[in-house]
Amino acid sequence: MARRQLLTVDERRRLFDPPADESAIIGHYTLSSEDMELAGRRYGPASRLGLAAQVALMRHPGFGLQAETGVPGAILQYLAAQLFVDAAAFELYGQRAQTRGDHGDLVARYLGLRPFRDGDLTTALALAVKAAERTDKGEPIIRALMEGLKSERFILPSPNTLERTGIAGRARARKAAAAEIVGGLGAAVMTKIDDLVVNNASFGMTPLAWLRNFEEAPTATNINGLLERLRYVRDIGIDPSVAKAIPEFRFTQLVREGGVAPAFLLSDYSINRRRATLTAAAIDLEAKLADASIQMFDRIIGGMFTRARRGRERRYQDSIQSVGQLMRLFGATINALDEAVQQGGDPLQFIDDMVGWHRLVAAKPQVDALADLAGEDALVKATERYATLRRFSPAFLDTFVFKAAGSRSQLIKAIDVLREANQRKARDLPEGVPMPFANKQWKRLITEGGRVDHRRYETAIAAMLRDGLRAGDVWVEGTRNFQRFDAYLLHTRDAAKVAELLPFETDASAYLADRARNLDWRLRRFAKQLKGGKLEGVSVERDRLKLEQLPPVTPPEAEALDRRLDTLYQTAVKLTHIGDSQRGESLNLCRPVGGYGHGCSNRIAGRL
Repeated sequence: MARRQLLTVDERRRLFDPPADESAIIGHYTLSSEDMELAGRRYGPASRLGLAAQVALMRHPGFGLQAETGVPGAILQYLAAQLFVDAAAFELYGQRAQTRGDHGDLVARYLGLRPFRDGDLTTALALAVKAAERTDKGEPIIRALMEGLKSERFILPSPNTLERTGIAGRARARKAAAAEIVGGLGAAVMTKIDDLVVNNASFGMTPLAWLRNFEEAPTATNINGLLERLRYVRDIGIDPSVAKAIPEFRFTQLVREGGVAPAFLLSDYSINRRRATLTAAAIDLEAKLADASIQMFDRIIGGMFTRARRGRERRYQDSIQSVGQLMRLFGATINALDEAVQQGGDPLQFIDDMVGWHRLVAAKPQVDALADLAGEDALVKATERYATLRRFSPAFLDTFVFKAAGSRSQLIKAIDVLREANQRKARDLPEGVPMPFANKQWKRLITEGGRVDHRRYETAIAAMLRDGLRAGDVWVEGTRNFQRFDAYLLHTRDAAKVAELLPFETDASAYLADRARNLDWRLRRFAKQLKGGKLEGVSVERDRLKLEQLPPVTPPEAEALDRRLDTLYQTAVKLTHIGDSQRGESLNLCRPVGGYGHGCSNRIAGRL
């Protein structure tokens, strides 16, 4: 059976092979004075270079000098140059295996390192498990393992040992996370979790597949389907806080796996892994279904009011011709009244003669209809779709606990009034219900007739709830997209840790003090250079700062050229005028024009 691989070929090369890049060679293999003194005590160039190579490779990558890999030529050249020996001398190093072994022990004592034994696998495994809590990728796990062993003053074991330890550490981290999740569940909860991958006759599939498959079109049927799924997940009884029992990366991995793995594959997992994966999937599904339900509510309510506004716009467009006729009728009526005033006659007679009283009376229904259209609010037309709202509104309000602060607290009270009315199955609302509406016209429309219109009130509250959720003034715990605003911010404790990693000073007092010191130093340097006369164009005369005038941006030669070009332009204009007035005649252009001598105009004309 082929050995399991944690690393690719390129990753093994980056981790285990000495570097070949020049800057990396200089950074890792520059010998200190102590290193060169230790190597200088050896007899012969080969021993000195070999010992230096042992020191260099024991530090990085950390395995020491290995017979099967040797030392890259570029590294040998760099070490030899520092020791003033020939790199070819390394071929004579270690002709006796005892020499290499003795030098290896000497370098280990010099660097304070100890060899890695079988008994140290426990330490290495613990380091690999800790690294695997944050990632599943092989290279970061092995890199962290190597750094951890170096910090414990170990000579690194073979690459194969490191890779096997990384594989075991990753597997142990996965098992530990699964065990921690399952350990926080009760027996009843685990039974319901196991049922998620068992075919259910009510759904015609497994509950897990049913929970994942939901429609996204904004309809009353689909939002009720989402709410039903959300209630099913909540009935399992999983406490979302169990996710905090394991590292965030591990939980995210369980969520990712549980979100795509089919039920038949999950059934083949070990019991702890399956239960942990399904638990993470259920927690994720609860938040996902909650967000989808609120988003669908937003789209349905928005669609109700959008259709109401569009209907009003269409009726406006359809009434354009009627408006034109009424305006002309109104204009004729004004003209009739004006004639009556001018001539001193009976206004009504003039209207009847010039307009026709019967026409005015016949236009009254159209005028009333246009007046009603102008004063119509979208709430009235949106309420016409109240039956659609009523199909899901009670279940939606009962499923979520809405929270708000400030002026939105009246909205929460209004939602409570609607919940209570739904529980009592009351058709009428009590007097004095909260009116959290900034629109005064809504208050008038809702209380039209002396009592609260239940249909309009509930429609208006749904619109206000939608706006509050969009603005973030209303939030729902257990969601991702509709949480309280400060829930998206780092905790004070975490923010302090992040601030420590920033590449600049985060303490305001320390930052200002540092800026003040820097400014003081720069001013002192300026004063010193000024007194020494080292500032070009700046001097002090009679205790006054004197600045030399800056040279013009445009050099004098350019100014002279500019004047010549102006003269050429004037000459060309004059020549054009002469040519227009004496077209077809022989022109004498040898006279001075524009301040130039004879013949210059001929040259200009020829170029033009």
